[in-house]
Amino acid sequence: MKFVCTPLEIYNRDRTAVVGYGVEWNEPRMFREGFLRFIATTVFVVAAFTAYCAMYIGLKLGSQAFAPLAIAAAGLIALGVYLLRVSVRDRGKLQSLEFYKDGRINASWDGLWKLEVSDIRAVEQEQLRPPTQNELQHQTHGVRLITRRGRVLHVARNIEPDDAICLAVTMNEALEAVRYVDQRHQPAKVNGMAAEVW
Repeated sequence: MKFVCTPLEIYNRDRTAVVGYGVEWNEPRMFREGFLRFIATTVFVVAAFTAYCAMYIGLKLGSQAFAPLAIAAAGLIALGVYLLRVSVRDRGKLQSLEFYKDGRINASWDGLWKLEVSDIRAVEQEQLRPPTQNELQHQTHGVRLITRRGRVLHVARNIEPDDAICLAVTMNEALEAVRYVDQRHQPAKVNGMAAEVW
């Protein structure tokens, strides 16, 4: 799976103003990718056995028996390569997290949260498990949100370490953009009261 992390701008219905920011990313479908790789490996083993049988029978019986088995072995190899390509090019599961200027948070997997933007104190990448030697990709990291009361919310998992850092930084940028208040459009205040302009 090729990791994709896209910042989002959320507009109002008239598309005249930005009402929030968010992030969209993809996570691997671990079972699906692992199952496709297992099937591809099995197909390659059957293709190797078929190719061996084709050579053995071809030497014993001649080219008429060799051709069908050789074609079958080539077809199995092509199928195995296709399955491996599908597992690598799988788009994964799309996820998104949206932060609105009015404080709302919306997650693609959970809907609208009771938690508000002001409750979030940090966005961090984390290692969920140590990598194993047999893994082709080290999809061992995730991203978590930490609230002001110390609650930890895991929002992404099973991604590579560099991708987790990219996602955490993009989420932090979305949060900063939502929290930013343009002082040019705010009325000046003196002692908490709106100041009069002479």
